[in-house]
Amino acid sequence: MSNYNGKQFVMCLFIFDLLIEKLITAHWVKDNLLNTPPCSHDLKYILNETNRELEPKLHDFLFIVNDWNIPKRYPDYKMKLNKMANVAYMKNQLTIVTALRTCLLEKL
Repeated sequence: MSNYNGKQFVMCLFIFDLLIEKLITAHWVKDNLLNTPPCSHDLKYILNETNRELEPKLHDFLFIVNDWNIPKRYPDYKMKLNKMANVAYMKNQLTIVTALRTCLLEKL
């Protein structure tokens, strides 16, 4: 929460992406015990390789979360996120990430 309270919002978004990626990968591992997880950061792709389904709203939200991983690779995109990631945006995204996190943890 120190990044959030310190208004380092782009870093928060990246950490939200990592959180969701690790939870989805945990589902992948649970469903594919004898294989190695895919070398991908595409959350929808990894999720589609599991037996888990999300409600449509949360499933569609993965497109947004995928974009939060991009600034590490493309600094120009970081500027776009900096402009978009204000307090209101972050509160909304935190609410949805929390719901997605809860959903994924309940199904593990």
